[in-house]
Amino acid sequence: MSTNPSQDQFFDYLFIGLGAGNSLMLLSLLKNQCLTGKKVAIIESDEKKLNDKTYCFWAHETDDLVEDLKAIISYQYTHIELPKGRLQSIQHQPYCYIRSIDFYNYTLQICEQEQFPIYRIALEGIYPANDIYQVSTNAATSLYAQTIFDSRPPIPQQLDKKEIFINQSFYGYHIKTEQAVFDTHVFEMMNFDVDQAAYTQFIYVLPFSTTEALVELTRFGKEKINMDYARKTLDEHILKNYGTYQIIADEVGNIPMTTYQQASATHKGVIHTGARANLIKPSTGYGFKNMYVFAQAISKKIATNQLKELHQFKLPTKSRFQFYDRLLLIILNFWPHQGKSIFSSLFKHQKIKTIFDFLDEKTKLQQEIKIFATLPLVPFLKALYLYAKQEHLLRYLLLIVLSITYLSLNAIDAHIAAIFSYATVIAGLLFLGIPHGAVDHLLLINKKSSLLIFILKYLSIVFVYFVGWHFFPTLSLCCFLLFSSFHFGEAELKESNNMNHLAVSPLSSFLLGFFILLTIIFSHYSASAQIISFISPGIKQFLFPLYWKFFALLIVLASCLYISMAGYFKEGKLPIALLLILCLGMLLPLELAFGFYFIFQHSYNAWQHLQLGLAIQPKGLYMQALPYTLGAILVGVVFYFFNATSILQLSHYAGLFFIFLACISLPHFVLMHLFYKQRFQ
Repeated sequence: MSTNPSQDQFFDYLFIGLGAGNSLMLLSLLKNQCLTGKKVAIIESDEKKLNDKTYCFWAHETDDLVEDLKAIISYQYTHIELPKGRLQSIQHQPYCYIRSIDFYNYTLQICEQEQFPIYRIALEGIYPANDIYQVSTNAATSLYAQTIFDSRPPIPQQLDKKEIFINQSFYGYHIKTEQAVFDTHVFEMMNFDVDQAAYTQFIYVLPFSTTEALVELTRFGKEKINMDYARKTLDEHILKNYGTYQIIADEVGNIPMTTYQQASATHKGVIHTGARANLIKPSTGYGFKNMYVFAQAISKKIATNQLKELHQFKLPTKSRFQFYDRLLLIILNFWPHQGKSIFSSLFKHQKIKTIFDFLDEKTKLQQEIKIFATLPLVPFLKALYLYAKQEHLLRYLLLIVLSITYLSLNAIDAHIAAIFSYATVIAGLLFLGIPHGAVDHLLLINKKSSLLIFILKYLSIVFVYFVGWHFFPTLSLCCFLLFSSFHFGEAELKESNNMNHLAVSPLSSFLLGFFILLTIIFSHYSASAQIISFISPGIKQFLFPLYWKFFALLIVLASCLYISMAGYFKEGKLPIALLLILCLGMLLPLELAFGFYFIFQHSYNAWQHLQLGLAIQPKGLYMQALPYTLGAILVGVVFYFFNATSILQLSHYAGLFFIFLACISLPHFVLMHLFYKQRFQ
């Protein structure tokens, strides 16, 4: 691989592909004078002789998008025909139509004026070469560039089970009718007066004159539309509504509708554009406006020399709209026939301006509530359930139900409520808490030693730590706070980071875990003091006078949490589910507060991490854990048998349980840390 390119081989900016994403980027860079005095080239193997795509968008006539592209906007529609033949004016933001061939020729003409060479070759790979990038092609000579705009179609990856991928496939005719049947100011967005065929299917009409129009059949569904079926359906619809016709041209295509997000570029000098930059809205397939806004943002950053992390730049979006998209795609994926009733209700009850604003993600929450209130309820409830299941959110619903149950029982009979709380924690520990630590034998980095040797070493660590609790209780307690803080925080950060292969800061891990533990301890002052007094009277006298400063301490700890999280994640988003559990725990007794966090949050997340990292299905992992779960229970029984001299005392019982949990946690903490380090970074 040569790292000394000739002057003819090197370019400041290299555009891979000349579709909508890169064309808009090129025009925006020129507009912002970013290419002045720069060497620029384009790699585009397709000469694009055919009009194979349609670019449409709605925008105000004074918007920069319209001003910049008015030379190639062929038509602007000021009215939309809705289901049942209803018309609505969209003069405030007309629907604009651009032919792909016109856009391509327009960009090509500018390239010729600027003397940007276009290489009609195929790209084979991009490779970093010192501070530049080598682009290998099917030609004899490679090209080199300092910055590359990559608009190649996204490479399909193995989708996670929760990710959805369906198709917006379409087939259409550019027709000419014998009679003048079209209004050139009116386009038809979704006409559902066609066979649905167990999918969501509709007719889309864009008039070009009173006798010419693009009439297209579109399908939302897993299976792409069949050409023969589409021709038959179009023929029937056109003859029925417009009379005899002749076909001038046809148009076929497919737009992915997916929750899957393409990863950002890994090299600083490579910037993804178009669909590769996740600029297509999942629920609609529209992306042209996003591509324009993205190009404007990137070019302004380059013009002002804001180049840091430019390859990681993403358009800001509100998470609730991603949630809405996800719900709709779940419905279209599992119950595609429901699309007709949903979209029909949307157009029936909402003004088109509100719909356009909603699709542009410009509406306010109260508007969105009103929109969803007019849509069919059952499909969205079913989608919400599947979403909660896919995102492992049902556990939080169960947690809330259990909390309400405890509080209700406590209002009736405190004794029954106490039995319920301990039974809940014991059941959770048996079902998930202990099993998540009972597969530690699978986490061995070095598997040269036998399983028996591993078990003996494991139990030896447990025993030595147990002895330490008897002779050095204060030191042992401090050690537990230190390693458990790191362990809890590390697991939380890995979960919040969606298990990406990125390093977790030890300091951030410790601060987050320390915040979790101290929140639980200081929000249950009396019960914690009782347990601490059993374990180490000295540390109790030191810690608990701070109780009156509890709220100030929480503010400090919350600040530490935010700083640690924001330092690790650029978005600085707080873990809402974690804070929910901690806040809810403040209303519950200590055993439930700690048990809910340990079972519903820590153990549950760790169990998911183990399944992913070990590539073992839940049932298989349970079978692997079962013998060691029973062994841990046996160790616990023996532990209490030899120590429970006053088992009826709550502080003694809880203190023994705490020590038992600490002893078996120490080797587990070490192995999980090595597991995260090896498998997830």
